[in-house]
Amino acid sequence: MLNSYPIGAEVNMSASFVVSGVATDPTTVQAKIRQPNGTITTYTYGTDASLVRDNIGVYHVTAIVSGAGVWSYRFIGTGVCAAAFEAEFFVQASDFGASG
Repeated sequence: MLNSYPIGAEVNMSASFVVSGVATDPTTVQAKIRQPNGTITTYTYGTDASLVRDNIGVYHVTAIVSGAGVWSYRFIGTGVCAAAFEAEFFVQASDFGASG
């Protein structure tokens, strides 16, 4: 079952990168968020302040969700830790309109 949030909620999306059981920072890290309408926003660590490194190999991005439906996100690491992680969550429609 997908995690569920109301429209207007602040949602924290995160990923951990590991090589042979050891937390590792990839050479580059990107996070992509796809809204239900198909719009994709890409964040690059070191360029976009929204993509944050919390600890070695641990990154997060936070978004305020603005549309009902299934949202997807993907973290991509390259170089010394080439890996990818994807997940989805659901945003509930509001009885108070599109903006909640």
